[in-house]
Parts: sequence; C-alpha cells; structure tokens
Amino acid sequence: MFNLAIDTALSRGLLRELVDDTEAEIDKHQQAIPGYTATAAGRDFGDHGVALDRIFTALHARNLELMRRTAAVGTAAHTEVTTVADADGTSSRELGSVSGLIAGR
Repeated sequence: MFNLAIDTALSRGLLRELVDDTEAEIDKHQQAIPGYTATAAGRDFGDHGVALDRIFTALHARNLELMRRTAAVGTAAHTEVTTVADADGTSSRELGSVSGLIAGR
C-alpha cells in the first residue's frame, strides 16, 4: 500500500509565504519600470538605444507576467492543500465513528 503523508499546516504556511513574498516583489517590480533613452547609448547609437529600451521593456513585462503566474499557482496550490486537509479531517472523523461503532459491539 502506498503511504502519503502531507503536513498540510506546514504546506499551507509555506505556500502563503510564497504568495505574499511574490506579491511584494510584484509591487516593487511595478515601481521600477525600465527606461532607456535613445541618447543613453551614445550620440551615434540612437537606434541601439531605442532597441535596448524595447528589450528592457519587454523583459520587464515578461518578468511581471511570470511573477503573477507564480502567485496564481501558489494560491491554487494553497487551495488544493486546504481541500486535502478538509477531506482528511472529514475522513478521519467518519472512520472514527465507524471504529466507535465496531468497538461498541
């Protein structure tokens, strides 16, 4: 028989911490929007400056999306672990009732 043990309290705590930390990073990330002017690359390299600005902006947006997905997955996992904990508690109570009935014969 396969035996699986999940410390649901620990799991929920760690997942909540993951989501909270990720959301804090999202807030910081949104406050630090990149900006690279065409002239920052040098007088004769304006086109490179524009290209770099586009790259930095796209990278910033991609990182934001990844952090949002991480927070969403953490929240979904927290919900699933809570469901497992609730089902385990229900099963334990039901089995306890059956055991009590059997013992009371």
